[in-house]
Amino acid sequence: MMIKKRNWLSLMAYLIVASVVAIFLSFLLLQIGVELFFLIFYGLPFQISNIDIWKCLKGGLGGGIVAGIGCWWIYYQRYRKSRSR
Repeated sequence: MMIKKRNWLSLMAYLIVASVVAIFLSFLLLQIGVELFFLIFYGLPFQISNIDIWKCLKGGLGGGIVAGIGCWWIYYQRYRKSRSR
């Protein structure tokens, strides 16, 4: 029984870490895209500050944890439903 618990916990950890990384990278790429847009169309200088990166990291961390746990919960509910049949 303990082996199955470890599998569920490792699956949840993997989903959380993967979601955090994916959301952080998408926020960062979006920030770079916005800066490039302003550089090309308005001639503003390209600058990404440390504060912007920290905001992307905090948003990715919060959103990734929520998304990872949500995906794991949906998967676990479907697994329990199919196992009880």
